[in-house]
Formats: sequence, C-alpha cells, structure tokens
Amino acid sequence: GNLDRIRVIGGGRGEFHPEKGNAKVDTTVIYSAEFIDYQIDKEQTTLLGNAEVEYEDTRLEAGHIKVDWRINILDALPENDVLPTVYSGISEPLVGDKMTFDMVARHGKVDYGETEYNSGFYYGDQIYRDDPNVFHVNESVFTSCELENPHFYFTSNRMKMIGNDRIVAKPL
Repeated sequence: GNLDRIRVIGGGRGEFHPEKGNAKVDTTVIYSAEFIDYQIDKEQTTLLGNAEVEYEDTRLEAGHIKVDWRINILDALPENDVLPTVYSGISEPLVGDKMTFDMVARHGKVDYGETEYNSGFYYGDQIYRDDPNVFHVNESVFTSCELENPHFYFTSNRMKMIGNDRIVAKPL
C-alpha cells in the first residue's frame, strides 16, 4: 500500500531539501522535536516537545510547531509553558504567544510579542517582520526600564523599527 504518515516518538531530526525548480522554498529547512508527525498526503509536519526549526539565519523554538509544506506556512504555538521564540542573526530573541511565518515571502507575524532592541524593550499586540531588519509593531510599548512593570514608557498605535537606524511611532 501507500505510506501516508510517519510518526517519530522519542526525539528526532529532519531536513527539508527543496527540489530545484519545483519548490518555492529555496533553502534547506532543518527541524527537530520529541514527537514528529509527518502527514505525507497533506504535506504537513507537526512538531511537539522541544520543537525547533532552522531556516537560513533564523531559529525558532516552541512547544508546538506546525508546517504546511503546500503553502509554506509555519505556525508556532505555546505548549507546556514553552512560548514561541525566534532568534534571527545577532538580534535579541523575539518572544510571543503565537507566531506565523511565510517561508516564501519571508514575512512573519507575532501575536503579543516582546523583544529587546537597541538598549530598549518593545512590546506589542502584533509584530510583523517585513524585512530581516524592519519590524512593524501594532499597539506598541517602548521602554528602557528593565522592570516587568516599567517606571516609564512610550506607547503608540503603530511603530516601525528599522535596524540600527531609527524608530518611527505614530501617534506617540
């Protein structure tokens, strides 16, 4: 018969190698987790427990990661108190309640995210990655205070952070 599902229990690692001229994703994707469920007919992979995905210079860690290879969308969700965390290049990690990333367009969205950037702390209801060094933050808060409840902060409906250059907030 046909093999339609592969499950790996107890820890495993996999690699997705794009087919030349046939796949929209042009870079090898490396993934690992305690439990891996690959549904061949649906072209979906579910990663649970210490789930990790490496893509170009970006590493994502989460409790639960689901990848739909047909549409090249990756969703990361919390599981067992492990929040989705993305590490990209040399910047500080970005943590959120939920993350979605389009591996072809290289755009991502983080719900209820927070990160440290240029000696400041940023929080937002939604954070979008538009370019490797450009982030858009909706309902944002910026502070340089390290406390959980900061002494002072700036808030804005929309904020744009341009790596090592400037931050634009409207209205402040």
